[in-house]
Amino acid sequence: MNLMNKPTGFGLTGTTLNINNINITVGDKLADGGYGIVYRCSDTSGKVYALKALQAPDKEHYDAILQEYEIQKRCANHPNIVNVFGMASNQGTRQAMILMENCPDDLIKHINSVFHQGFDDKTIIEVFTQVCEAVNHMHSLNPPVIHRDLKPENVLRNNGLWKLCDFGSAT
Repeated sequence: MNLMNKPTGFGLTGTTLNINNINITVGDKLADGGYGIVYRCSDTSGKVYALKALQAPDKEHYDAILQEYEIQKRCANHPNIVNVFGMASNQGTRQAMILMENCPDDLIKHINSVFHQGFDDKTIIEVFTQVCEAVNHMHSLNPPVIHRDLKPENVLRNNGLWKLCDFGSAT
């Protein structure tokens, strides 16, 4: 099935597709944003991924999506940056699907869960240090990458590691 001919806002759950030789089945919606939706998906072995399905309103935004993917791919060889596995895109419909590491936990959940008692010092240092490691890695690249959107919503966690995501504003 050619997913690129479908609007990204509906009809994706249950769809199968191949991105970079990884066959996945799209599952439940995890989140949505201005230009797209993030879905949980899995391959035939049961490995879980996140699929960011994006619909650009014009060519300029479509080009920005392609740049976002390329920047994240350059940065993703670090344990504190969400890994990317591939992208499928269609310039004609201005749609793109980015297949990424699934990070089932996020900093916002943690902030909300400890809202009344606050973070303990160990957690604050852990999050801050790991985000700084990601930023340091990005800044050490040639040419350096600047994230430009550091906020709790863009810090996820997988297997005990805090990871930076959302490279839509990065340069």
